[in-house]
Amino acid sequence: MKEMKTAVEKEDGILAMIAGTIMNQPNEWFSLEVYKTEEIYKEHLKTKHFKKYLEATKYVVESKGLHLLKPDCIMDQG
Repeated sequence: MKEMKTAVEKEDGILAMIAGTIMNQPNEWFSLEVYKTEEIYKEHLKTKHFKKYLEATKYVVESKGLHLLKPDCIMDQG
């Protein structure tokens, strides 16, 4: 959570970062990150806080996946 907060505060182009546990599976986490462009995402991968997150979670993350989506509509209450 700390690294997500840092990313949103310091990086332009992050549209959303959401993390939570899967219902009835408290040991299984899901995160969704939405970036304005693929280039912004690639820059995020180079940041100190992202690298810190990778190091801190390397023994607890079973799998990761990347899905490039073509946005249709993004809405929020902000």
